[in-house]
Amino acid sequence: AFDGEAAKQWEALPWRLAEFQDDPVLSKIVVRSVGGDTGLVTVVVHSTHAFSEGVADVYGATSTAARVGGAGSGAAREGDVVGQMLEVLKARCECKTISPH
Repeated sequence: AFDGEAAKQWEALPWRLAEFQDDPVLSKIVVRSVGGDTGLVTVVVHSTHAFSEGVADVYGATSTAARVGGAGSGAAREGDVVGQMLEVLKARCECKTISPH
C-alpha cells in the first residue's frame, strides 16, 4: 500500500482500472483507496497468462502454498519476477513512486 505523496499520485490518476494492450507481461492494474482516514492506496498489477505460465515455479513468500504447503521458490527468484513486472509498469505508467515495498 502507498501513503502520503505516493498515495496522492496514484489517486490523482483519472482511472481505477486499466488494461494493458499488447503487453507480454502485464494485463491490468487496479488502484483502490483503502478508505477512512488511513490515506492508503493499494495498487494491484496483474500479469498476462503467458507471463504467469513462464514463472509458474515461483510462489510468493507469504502465499498460502508457501505458508501451509511448504512450497517455496526463494526470495531471489520472487524478487526477479516482481522486478520484471515493476520495470514494465514503470515504463508504461508515469507515477514516479513505484517500488516493490
